[in-house]
Amino acid sequence: MTTGDKLRAVRARYSWTREGLALRLNINRSTLSRWETGAARIEGAALVLLDGMLDDTFGPALARWLTAHVLEATC
Repeated sequence: MTTGDKLRAVRARYSWTREGLALRLNINRSTLSRWETGAARIEGAALVLLDGMLDDTFGPALARWLTAHVLEATC
């Protein structure tokens, strides 16, 4: 399952439009569109929020992001 598939699954689960999900993630709709098409990667707080919405579907990506951006910054 691709990232775009996962994002579409979140939108379908909650019956949200792209704009509705983007609003909840505090991003613009075009950013969400780029994520769905694979033109950009999800990072930061949006990745954490999506991980919760998808019951840890983004777990490995979230772990990599946290390792690279949070844990290394505190060492």
